[in-house]
Amino acid sequence: MELPRGLRRQKQFMKECKHCGKHFIGMKIAKYCEEHRHRKFGPVKVETTPDRYNTVFQSSNPKTYHDTFSCACCGKGFEVVVIHSVKVYPKYCEEHRTLHRRKMYELSQGVKSGQEV
Repeated sequence: MELPRGLRRQKQFMKECKHCGKHFIGMKIAKYCEEHRHRKFGPVKVETTPDRYNTVFQSSNPKTYHDTFSCACCGKGFEVVVIHSVKVYPKYCEEHRTLHRRKMYELSQGVKSGQEV
């Protein structure tokens, strides 16, 4: 009789830690020794870079709150709910959120396309 796959014992192999080079016994998929398996030795998060249509804003307040940002197109203030874990927020107000609306606003103001007011 064959045992179900979940109950089979994993084979142990002699492995080398990618962080320190120390040899340890582990499964095929193991890459790090017991000392370096913790989260603090994991990959470092890359900071997000600002792009053309969004603003990067890091809040130091752990609570959710409302904040007022100014529109990059018209300068009018608009309210945004700031959440601690979110870093990317809109750069434009609701009236200029889409590219078409921004171009129409620029045409009405006599501003060349691509320039910000």
